Amino acid sequence: MNEFEPGWYAKLKGDPVNCRTFTAAHMERIQRQAAQSRELKTRRRQASQRKRMAAGAAVLVILFGLALNYGRLEKWVATRWSGDTQEQIPAGPSHEQQPPTETANEQQEKLIPVKLSTAFGVLKDALPFDVEQIRNVSLYDELEDKRIDIPREREYVVIQNLAWISLDAAKAESPDAGRTITLKVEAVDGIYTIPYNLEQNTVDLGNGSYYADDMLLLLVKGLAEPDTRLAEADRILEQARVELSEENSGKRDDSFSLDADRMLVGGKDFDEWQSQLLLFSQMQPFRFYDSVTEKVKMMGEYGGVDNLISLNSRLLFASDQYKTKDGVGVGLTKQEVLSKLGKPNLETETEWGYRTGDYIRFYLYFDAGVVKYMSITMPA
Repeated sequence: MNEFEPGWYAKLKGDPVNCRTFTAAHMERIQRQAAQSRELKTRRRQASQRKRMAAGAAVLVILFGLALNYGRLEKWVATRWSGDTQEQIPAGPSHEQQPPTETANEQQEKLIPVKLSTAFGVLKDALPFDVEQIRNVSLYDELEDKRIDIPREREYVVIQNLAWISLDAAKAESPDAGRTITLKVEAVDGIYTIPYNLEQNTVDLGNGSYYADDMLLLLVKGLAEPDTRLAEADRILEQARVELSEENSGKRDDSFSLDADRMLVGGKDFDEWQSQLLLFSQMQPFRFYDSVTEKVKMMGEYGGVDNLISLNSRLLFASDQYKTKDGVGVGLTKQEVLSKLGKPNLETETEWGYRTGDYIRFYLYFDAGVVKYMSITMPA
């Protein structure tokens, strides 16, 4: 009779040491369980950290809000303690409405157009302000939409025009179109505006247009159109004026003079040149008012670029084609002029003047040591 021996019994009788129980499958299962356990712990730790950070941030926000609203909170607590519950703690800092700033149009309304009190006499007696109490003068260029400051030492040009323009003799026949530059005159009671027509050299005074003098035209040309020939002439002449006002009297010597024929340009004097201006084929003339003679005269550029400029009582020769009897003209150096004419009666860095008779009538204007303009003036 065979005895019954189940499978587990045979295994029990075997050698347990030689039996492989830690197989590769066992190892893989254990590693997988360990990895899952670590991942679970990591997720739990991160969740805990996020909770702590969120709680800390909430505390900081509360503290920051309390700091910002400490004054309001203190007042609120006081009112709560006293039973007054009308005022509530605002949700955040209040934004009080600021008063509106002035617009450009509102500022523009403060400018005062000039209205004359009379249509006769000289301009200073008809203006609504005292020209002797003008505080500042500037320009406004409508084309470029910008303010142009007038140098303090040149404001006299505008003031002189506002004082001595004749409302009888300087009136323009008809206002023509042209580029407008506004004169802004700051007086005691406000800023007055006077439109100036740069193409016509006229000022609009409300009841009509009037011719300005030649100096105002040169000034505005120099500031608003600095690349033009008239602007260049203004720069040189103004530099000479400033130097002359700063130099001492030792720079002038009237102890000698030259013969009149040596001061002629191309064999002609001032009057002869004036009579021939209209013969030039190219002209850019301007009318201006001369307060000395109380007449409207002509000035401008003649003969094209680098030729001749006519100003009030003065001609400027800008081309080297014009010479004196001694060969003096545009383009010579100071040393070359000295060798031909000798020492001048009037000498600054920019301007040399030579006397003939009782007056200095012949001038040379230098730029960088070279003659830029040769000039003769009207006889006295």
